[in-house]
Amino acid sequence: MNTLIVLGLAAAVLFAAAGSLLPNRVQPPQIIYVQAPLTDQAGGAGCLPLIILAGVVLLAFTLR
Repeated sequence: MNTLIVLGLAAAVLFAAAGSLLPNRVQPPQIIYVQAPLTDQAGGAGCLPLIILAGVVLLAFTLR
């Protein structure tokens, strides 16, 4: 049992040493923040005409 513990610890130390020698470590991606220019948004009705149309269609179905 003691031999197994010693061999496990030795393997852990060897794997840690081998891992630190590997030069191929993945670098985290570099994040670049870019300020986007603000633009004027043209006003519009949005989806209000679609809602009104759906209401009219539903009203037509209920009256039929």
